[in-house]
Formats: sequence, structure tokens, C-alpha cells
Amino acid sequence: MQAKFETRFSGLNILSHYTLSSARNNSDDYFIYDRSLNRGPADNNREHVFVFSEVWELPWGQGKRFLGNTSRAVDLILGGWQLNTITTWMSGLPFTPTVSGENCSVNAGPCRPNRIGNSNLSNRSRDGWFAVGIGPGTPWAKAAAGQFGNARRNSLHGPSFFQTDLSLFKNFKITEGAYLGFRAEGFNIFNKVNLALPDTCVDCNQGTAGKIFNLAGGAQMRQFQFSMRLSF
Repeated sequence: MQAKFETRFSGLNILSHYTLSSARNNSDDYFIYDRSLNRGPADNNREHVFVFSEVWELPWGQGKRFLGNTSRAVDLILGGWQLNTITTWMSGLPFTPTVSGENCSVNAGPCRPNRIGNSNLSNRSRDGWFAVGIGPGTPWAKAAAGQFGNARRNSLHGPSFFQTDLSLFKNFKITEGAYLGFRAEGFNIFNKVNLALPDTCVDCNQGTAGKIFNLAGGAQMRQFQFSMRLSF
């Protein structure tokens, strides 16, 4: 499902999109033997995606709602600014819980555990995104010999993604046919840490199980850039 909202009024343009997605496919692993084994959500499927953008000609300066009769000197500083933002908010990508070779119950095909309890954590972070371990007291158990674990492909979800970019523009008129353009841009202005998927192994001995060590694709640290352009 896709929905779109758009409106324009008083120098403000707003455009937003929302997508509700459910994409499923088969993985090629073990497909020739049992294609149902690896059917599940697509690796790149995000169930919810919301994008909000706006372009706003700030309402002060000559000819505007506020300070419309101001002097040219004041208007040179305060008038003619344009603010633009774009915000992206997406739910997490899916991933498949796995086990190490020690607790793998099959000789060929995907090594997965049995899911016997709730693997969600009340306080998820990069140091522990889902409950791990195998055996009593954990949500995971070793599958019976020769059987694939019941933890389905892409049955868990990683961190959500949130990022806001902002830009501020202004043109300074020099003569009738020349102006100086100023541009300030900020990327990920809230400096939100967007995490990648966790280590999917539930029983690894290296202390990495369920932990996250990287940023998500397309994520970046807060960054600002400024530019000026003379047009004539």
C-alpha cells in the first residue's frame, strides 16, 4: 500500500509518502531440494517507510507577511530565506537467526535453531539486539538430528532507520542581473546513530552473538557543508 499527502499554501510546500510493504521470496540456498524451507520476507523489505519533505519560503522580508516594509539593508540580512528538510523513517530490515556448526543438526542446508520462546529484549541496543544463547533458560534450542530448526528465514527484524537532512538557501541580489547564492546543508542533523543488522548467530562463543558492530547502509554521521555561488 502506498499513500501520498501533498499541500501548498503561503510559501510552504509539503510532500509526504507512506508505504506499507510485504515482499516475500525464496532464497537459492537448498531451493532445489525444498523451496519452502527458505521462503520468507525479502532481505530488503522494510514493512513501514515514511518520508516527509517540505520547502518553506520564510515569511519575512520585503513583500512577505512579516517585515514587508523593511529597508533594503535589513531585507538583505533577513529576507529571501528558504528552508528545506527531508525526513526518512523506516522499520528494520529482516534477518535470520542461525547457529554455529557445533549446534547445527543437518549436514547440508541452513543451520538454524528451534525457537521455543520470546527472543525480544525490553531494552535493545547495539550490545544486545535479541536474546541469545542455546539450551535451558534461553529462547533457542538445538533442532533434532537431521532436522532444520523452526526459526524461519528472516523472521526477526533489525533496528529502524531515522534521518533528517536540512538545507537553508538565500540569494543576495547584487545588480539587476547578478546575485550571490548562499547554501547551508546539514545531513543527519539530529546525529541519530542508525545501526546495521546484528550478528545473527545465537550461540557464538566470541561474545558477538546478537551484537551490532556497523552502521546501516546509507547512514552517516552528522555533517554540515556551506557554499556560495555568484550568478550573472
